[in-house]
Amino acid sequence: MKKILLLILLLSVYTFSYSQGVSIQSAKGSHLDIAYLNNINVKTIRIQIKPIDRVDRTKVTPQVAFNVELSWALRIVEECNKVGIKPVIAFNEILLTDSLSDETPEFWTDSNLSIAYFNIGKVVAKFANKVYAYEFISEPVIVQNSVSTSPSRLEEFYTKTLQIVRQRDTTAYVILTPGPWGMPTNYNKFLPFNIVDSKLIYNFHMYLPFNYTHQGLNNRPKGIIYPNAEFNVDTILKRFKVVSEWSIKYNYPIFLGEFNTVRWSKNSDLYVQDVIDAAKLYNFEWCYFAFKPNYKFWNPYYEIGNPNANPTKYYLKYIGPDTQQWLMIQYNLKY
Repeated sequence: MKKILLLILLLSVYTFSYSQGVSIQSAKGSHLDIAYLNNINVKTIRIQIKPIDRVDRTKVTPQVAFNVELSWALRIVEECNKVGIKPVIAFNEILLTDSLSDETPEFWTDSNLSIAYFNIGKVVAKFANKVYAYEFISEPVIVQNSVSTSPSRLEEFYTKTLQIVRQRDTTAYVILTPGPWGMPTNYNKFLPFNIVDSKLIYNFHMYLPFNYTHQGLNNRPKGIIYPNAEFNVDTILKRFKVVSEWSIKYNYPIFLGEFNTVRWSKNSDLYVQDVIDAAKLYNFEWCYFAFKPNYKFWNPYYEIGNPNANPTKYYLKYIGPDTQQWLMIQYNLKY
């Protein structure tokens, strides 16, 4: 009897064992990277299917881009399965057009949701019983008149999505995210979705504060420094504690699906390390954003090229895999 109980305990620990990894995108990344990522102890790879980005790069039709992205992702999944890395499929450009993102009210109409469910079905058909988890809409939000709210049909969307997944795949987890924007602060008063399944993971992204992590993007001013009186390591720990307490109360595992700050932000390495330390403290599975991303301002292979200048004048210089941040990420992947 004791042996049976021990076996059950070990299986439970294995099933919900938390690990760490990276996101990967198709502009630069490929299945050829998996051997390297496995060698540096990556345990989870969040594979981002981004047909809109491929359309912009290659000028093919959205449907062609979607099919090529699926094939690209499948080769990565197959390599992950060979070496024991857990692949997560992240599909957030669900309508294949940037004019109808989930940030717009039009996305949430019956007709467009039907298209979304059809495309999700194609994804699941491609990866059924080959992946660790599926993620659909990881930063749910509707933005109107500069006001961000959580979509009123979000629970309905996740319920239907789960049904689509379970028609073909009974082994993978499904990742759910409260809105708006998938922030850790959303968990403060959030009740779990009324969705019953034995394999659900709740997700959040860590980009707070946006004026620091996204400085220089979308006309945000540069020169914001971390840490400061308003936001520091204590603030990060407080934000993560809210999520951890929610996780314990409702008994759901947590996936920190993305975190980083633009590479020209001062002390970006310190910020990223503080986020990782907090994730480890609270036992959150995490994926760094990103390994070989589509834009160099997220790329850990770049560093500030003029660190002695005023932070508002920083520019990026390509260094390669020996930057302080990527070496730091590798260290954290091992320990």
